[in-house]
Amino acid sequence: MSLIDYGAVLYGPLYDVFGVEAILTIADGEPPLTVTIKPQLAGVAIGSPVEVQTMQPAAFVRRSELADNDLCAADLDGGSLEFDGKCWRIEAHQPRPSGDAESDGEELLLLAEVME
Repeated sequence: MSLIDYGAVLYGPLYDVFGVEAILTIADGEPPLTVTIKPQLAGVAIGSPVEVQTMQPAAFVRRSELADNDLCAADLDGGSLEFDGKCWRIEAHQPRPSGDAESDGEELLLLAEVME
């Protein structure tokens, strides 16, 4: 067990400052729910063990928030996020574990804007 509570020390303050409220709709027809995300619309680094900077829009969501809503990463497949007046399709996701455990980290969501 880690001596640092990453959720309280790191993620809490980051999401308080940079977090944006978003509507998450999952593909299986469940009602939409509100989650807090950190948008990264200019792109993010992806890949392992070698990271490559992308220009693909992305967002992070805390895995603990998914668990609080009885969701797991697989539930995000085919889902969508709506925030800042735009709708985004979740194209892929990757776990970003904290220093404690994967379940305490974030889920990186790779997005594509839905054109209407």
